[in-house]
Amino acid sequence: MKAYANGCVERVQRTVLEECWRPSFARSMIPKYTALRRDLVQYLRFYNFDRAHTGRHTAGRTPSQLVYGARKMRPR
Repeated sequence: MKAYANGCVERVQRTVLEECWRPSFARSMIPKYTALRRDLVQYLRFYNFDRAHTGRHTAGRTPSQLVYGARKMRPR
């Protein structure tokens, strides 16, 4: 289980690198912290709420659908 979790985290980091950081750094020779932070916040919102994920567990749903769309647990 641990190796699987590490693979998931590494894949998310690679996706953020390819879809957020590389374009952000390509836009400017010396990027500013505030611009990088703004880009990351915008990208994470897109990643969690708009971008469909095709993984085995997500099946085309977004992470927000998995978290907020889940049935609430009833207290025992």
